[in-house]
Amino acid sequence: MNSSQGAAAFGAAQGVCERGTGVDSSVNEDAERANNEEMRQSMPHPYYPPEWALQSCVWLAYPHNLKEWSERGSKSQCGLELMRQFTDKLIAAVLDFQDLRLAFPSAELMTELRSRVEAIATNKKYKLHLHLIPNNDIWIRDFGPFFVFKDGKKTSVDFAFNAWGEKFPPWDLDDVVPELMARELNCGYEHVPMILEGGSLEFNGAGVVMTTEQCLLNKNRNPQLSREQIEEIIKTNLGQDHIIWLRRGLEGDHTDGHIDDFARFISEDTVLLCQTDDINDPNYQHLRESKRQLENWRHPETGAGLRVITLPLPRQMFADGVSEPLPCSYANFIFVNGGLIVPVFNCPQDAEAIEIITKSLSEKRPDARHASPSKRSLLDVNEHCEGEHNNADGTFRTGSKALPDRKIVTLDGSFLIEGGGGIHCMSKQEPA
Repeated sequence: MNSSQGAAAFGAAQGVCERGTGVDSSVNEDAERANNEEMRQSMPHPYYPPEWALQSCVWLAYPHNLKEWSERGSKSQCGLELMRQFTDKLIAAVLDFQDLRLAFPSAELMTELRSRVEAIATNKKYKLHLHLIPNNDIWIRDFGPFFVFKDGKKTSVDFAFNAWGEKFPPWDLDDVVPELMARELNCGYEHVPMILEGGSLEFNGAGVVMTTEQCLLNKNRNPQLSREQIEEIIKTNLGQDHIIWLRRGLEGDHTDGHIDDFARFISEDTVLLCQTDDINDPNYQHLRESKRQLENWRHPETGAGLRVITLPLPRQMFADGVSEPLPCSYANFIFVNGGLIVPVFNCPQDAEAIEIITKSLSEKRPDARHASPSKRSLLDVNEHCEGEHNNADGTFRTGSKALPDRKIVTLDGSFLIEGGGGIHCMSKQEPA
């Protein structure tokens, strides 16, 4: 995406995904969104759709790494089985909104567990697809591909992977997963010889990406590359115009500060950012620095700013025998078609975080589908509407013209975070 295209797109209304439970949309609106996406996907430059755009499916890798998960359980229950139970719940949640593709590391394990996972899909609206794709662990966000559109063709862009600075060997199987996924999908494939994880970048869908210096400039990734070279590789291969560099991520994050654990775009101009009021929290100072930086940032072409909405951090959690806090965060959610799946942690902050997310998604956005994007700036409408809360099934539902009826589903992420990640970390969206 060149600068003029990115500036025009920045702030224009995004096509909102319309498949999923409870969405009431007109045929005309669906057609307009489809035309908008078709236009962008047919551009000759790479286009990386935002996560709230229409998705084809979500990819997961089914848990199998006994070394990683067995020691995290209890005397009464194996940690690997606990992780599989969590994954089963996530599969069930996603299948209420869209298809899911599940990667197994071997034919033997797929045969052993086929009936278990297929039972989850029984009576679901959407389909579960099983794939044989050898892998080392579940964190497909980081070792999986970046799906971009080039000349209208979906392409699996494969950056190198070294298990977050060679911290958790082996990673040989994870490093080739993007190529195997491309073969399964019969889509384009490109390899980029730079180490880069999916959770280290956050996209607004209009040429702006957020990241952290702590991760991308870490010498355990690409010591031979300068900051400027890293920027150029990202811009060229993923179609980006501008990079916002925040200093660092959450304390205790073994990925070296992935952006997806504390700062997330929910629209082209809006960021949900974690904050804490506890001055003794090791995240207190740097999260406030990130807030000031994002509030002061201006788009180089349009001069438009960002809206920053703060999210609380959950209560601090610690793994047994470890003094370093776990990187718990409500920001590690995933968009699905018509919904949002959010981790919670059985603490008082859960309700506040869901309330904030619900209201954030319910804000009325400017309807610019018939306007010239180049003449429209961000922050030109500041109307709000209340979301509809507390459905009979215990979920929440948002309601607005711009993001119609996006259902919020929560999953307890307390065990998952002991493995060092969240729902976003273990999933990868494939755009439609």
